Parts: sequence; structure tokens; C-alpha cells
Amino acid sequence: MVGIPGKSKGCHTCRRRKIRCDLQKPDCARCIQSGRECEGYVRGAVFLNRTVKGWEKRERLEEVQPRKKSSSSPQSVGNIKNEPSPSTSQRGSQSPPIQPSAVSQPPIENPDLRKYIFQNLFLESYLPKSPKAGSGLAGAWLFEAIRLNRRNTSLEYSLHALCLTRVGRILGHQDLIKRGTAAYGFALRALHRALENSKLAAKDETLATCLILSIYELYESTSNSTSAHEEHNNGIERLVQFRGHRQNDTPLGKALFKNICYASMIKSLQYRKTSRLKNLVDKAEWWDMQGLLFAKGHSLGALLEDLDKYKNSTDHSLSASAAYLKRCYAMDLDFASWYNNLAEESPSPILWRSGDEPQIQFANINLALVMLDYWALRLILTTTIDLICGQVPKEVPSSVADFVAQLKAVHGSERQVELATNIMDSMPFCMKDEHGVSSSQKCLFSGRVALFALRRHSSEKLSDYEKTFSDLQSKKGLRFAQDIDKKEMTGWTPHIGKERR
Repeated sequence: MVGIPGKSKGCHTCRRRKIRCDLQKPDCARCIQSGRECEGYVRGAVFLNRTVKGWEKRERLEEVQPRKKSSSSPQSVGNIKNEPSPSTSQRGSQSPPIQPSAVSQPPIENPDLRKYIFQNLFLESYLPKSPKAGSGLAGAWLFEAIRLNRRNTSLEYSLHALCLTRVGRILGHQDLIKRGTAAYGFALRALHRALENSKLAAKDETLATCLILSIYELYESTSNSTSAHEEHNNGIERLVQFRGHRQNDTPLGKALFKNICYASMIKSLQYRKTSRLKNLVDKAEWWDMQGLLFAKGHSLGALLEDLDKYKNSTDHSLSASAAYLKRCYAMDLDFASWYNNLAEESPSPILWRSGDEPQIQFANINLALVMLDYWALRLILTTTIDLICGQVPKEVPSSVADFVAQLKAVHGSERQVELATNIMDSMPFCMKDEHGVSSSQKCLFSGRVALFALRRHSSEKLSDYEKTFSDLQSKKGLRFAQDIDKKEMTGWTPHIGKERR
């Protein structure tokens, strides 16, 4: 008798693993993400005897038919490293040609040269193109990671996954995306093995792998939500704590720590909680103005947490309110001093406006991103000072009343709109194609803070600024920008909303 046993419609690989298959064809996503070869869905006829012994002799998945190998199937571990780049004939007529021409030539047999080409294609799209712009916050550690002579397995696979998928997305090349997704699965396995070993977990290569996979997941997520990315960053913070401050002395370790401090600062401000890395940040010997600014951002996050504790306590005395106002005032003076030092160190004007155009121009992209973060931090602090001043009773000693009036005049709505407008007028410069996708990504934090302030004070140009922020998603491919914009009522913002009601 002829029969095709088995009711499952999943691919043969998922059936062997006894897991649910998503039925995607020609290769299911579960196999691609786990780095396994999808055996396909084709089944053949199985001849069975209608006896008890005949059924017992049947082997499980006996009906599986081996699939024909094709260029579109996922690569094995060895093939990811050694498979030549797809030629024009392999890609098919609907795929766009790969640029530059070196990749669209006949297959390159040297695997090191092939990886070098893909890494450069990725860096050209992700980082600023002009050498005068410098490497920037993201480029510093990426360059150090790529320049390592001996990369461990997890770092090798994670770089391969990020470069292939991003280049594949840009060029619309599905084969590169599949190969990058398969490499991502291998990178996860290698990273898990490294984290189980205390010596390997403390290495710079392991931390670099975590950051690279964080970028990969941010861009390749199937949804617009950033929740998974935030969980990944929590794990990175715990790994940095495990390493301790002595592990950040190498060029790669310094660059990694600085980038992680930036992400930790944003989370600290968003949730009004002291960062778990604040002790390490305070111990660090910062070597540039950007690092010093991040350290001040961590202190601001700790101040917001203390303010929330004071608000929820029973001690609402005038002296306590005055103490917090003085603390905020001292921090504002500290930010002003930082800016004066930055202006003195800069060989040319930091920023300017060209004629009647509202857009702000900068000496280079790195200064632009530093200024965006500076304005965002001062905007958060200015809004906080304005709120505290609004809660001070009218019947207070004249000395306190004069101090409060002075702060309200400086940190009122006009100052908040000014800071927010500076941020939004600077974003078009940062979002230029020549500055790479990483520069646009760094606008998310400051842009979100600015938009909330402009919505709160009903700016006339609000619709134009909202269009600029939405361009991060529509033109730059940052799908998670939509989720970040929706999360405006988190962190320090609900406290503002309560005071307004």
C-alpha cells in the first residue's frame, strides 16, 4: 500500500527537531535564524505492509526526499567563510547589480579579500564617508574590532552577519541576507559558549560581539519594538560590570566602554534611575569632551531618581526643595562650563546658520552629534528646574523668592523651545547620506527629547519637525524610530504631564 504518513506540514529539519515550523519557503526562518540547513518540504511515497510488523518496521521521517542544492539555500559553517560571492548569473535578473564592481566580478577565491570587501561596503554606508569627520562614537570601536589580527569565532561570525545583512538590505540581494542571517545563528551559539567561560567573557572580543549583535538585532528585528534591544543592552551592562574598570585599558576596551556608557546614559534618563554603570563611569579617566558629557548625563539620571524619591517622601519642606534647586543650578553651571571648554578647544566655530536658512551647520559630524546630546541634556535639566520652581509656595522668604524668580526667567518655556529648536534644526545636517546611518541613529535620543518639549509648548513648526523625525524611519530605515516616538510618555515625561494637569 502507498501512504504518506505524518500530518505536519513543516520542513523536515523542524520535524526532526520536533519544533513548530513557520512554513516559509523555500527555506523556513527558524532554520535560517538557527544556522541550520533547511531540508525543504518535498515528501516521497512510502510503501507499507498492512500488518503490525509492517508498521513497526517503518522508520521515522522515511518519506523525506533530499532536496537539490541551490545557490539560495543557507550556507553551512564552512560555506559561510569559503563560499565565493554570488556572480551576476547566480543572483537572477530581478536582483540589482552589486556595487562596487569588485563584488560583481567573477567569484573571489581569497576569503580574506572577500570579507574585506563586504566590511568596507558596510562601513561606507554605516559611518561618515569623509576622512575629516573621523571615526565617531560608533566607528571607533568598529574599526578597532575589525583591525584585530586574531578574532575569536563569535566576533568573526557577528561581523560577518552584520556586514552581509546590511549590504544585502541596501542592494536588495536576498542571498547575502540569508547568508548573514545564518552567520547570526552561528554567532549566537559561539557567544553563548564564550559567556559560559569566565576568561572568555572578560575579553574585549566578547563584549564587541555583544555590541555588534545588538546593532544587528536593532536593524533586523521583525517588529518596530525596541524592547528586545533594551534587554540586550541590559545584558551588556551586566557584562561590563563583570569585567570591571581595569578591563577598559586597551584601545578596543576604551572605545567599547564609551559607546556602552552612552546607551546606559540614555536608559538612565528615560527611566529616571541611576545607571548600574555609574560607579564605573565615575572611576573612568575620560580622555575627551564627549566622554565627560556622558559622565554628566549619568549624574543627571541619578539626580532625577533622587527627585522622584523626594517627591514620594513625606519631607516636602522648603529647605529640602531649596537644596534640590541649588543642586540643579550647580549642575546647570557645570554644563555651561563644559560648553565653554569645548568652544575653547575647537579650532573653528562649532556651529553657524547659513543666511536665512533655519538649518544649523557644523564644523564636522562629530561636533554636531556632541552638540545634540548637550542640548538634550540641558533641555531635560531646564525642564526639571522649571517644574521645581513651579511647585515652590508663593509665601517664602524674599531671598528664596528672588532665587526662584531668577531660575524661572532663565529656564522657562522660551529657553526650552530654544534648546528643542536647536536640536531639530541640526538633525538635517546629521541625516545627510555622506554622514552614514550611524549618525542618523545617534539623533534618536535628542530628537525625541526635543519633540516632547515642542509638543508641550505647541511650537508653530511642530509638523515640520515631526516630519524630520519620521524621516529616520522612512528614509534611513530605522524602523524602531516609530516605537521610540510612541514611548514619549515614559521616563521623565509623565512627571511633566502630571504637573501640567
